[in-house]
Order: sequence, then C-alpha cells, then structure tokens
Amino acid sequence: MKYNFEWNNEKGIIEFNKILDKPEILEMLKKTGYAGRKILLEKIDDTLLISTFHNNHKGLVLPIKEIDETKAVLYGFPLEPYETIAERIN
Repeated sequence: MKYNFEWNNEKGIIEFNKILDKPEILEMLKKTGYAGRKILLEKIDDTLLISTFHNNHKGLVLPIKEIDETKAVLYGFPLEPYETIAERIN
C-alpha cells in the first residue's frame, strides 16, 4: 500500500513494508550492518499505527484514525493541523 500526504506544506509518501533506501546505498552500507529505512503498519489493541524504522530502530509513530480503500486519516502530529488525509496511490 502506498499513500501521498501533505502536512504543514511538507509532502511525503508512505509505502508500507518496503526498504526505502536506494539499492546502491543499501549495498554500500550493508557491510556496516545497516538495515535500511522502512515504514510498517502495526496494530496495538484496536489502533492501527504507522511506524517508521531506521536501521531497525523505531522512530516516528502515528496513529491512524480511519482507513478505507482510498484514504487514511492520520493524527497525532505535534503541531497544528493535528491530522491530515493521506490519499492512496497505485
């Protein structure tokens, strides 16, 4: 699944379960034990979460207010607006 979003004039793409680094960068850093950057969809109780990982260390975690076939409503941002809509792309 892949989503576009904008928050505070910053645009981003959320792509779940994929290493986000370019293959050549990942290959160069593999010798150092670098595991790459990725975004995972997690669930705690009834709450879905977007969790970012950098070299297997958890970073930003954002809860998902609602999700359907076309969009995901993300909330929990530290500044206004506290939520944004991410639109699904192919």
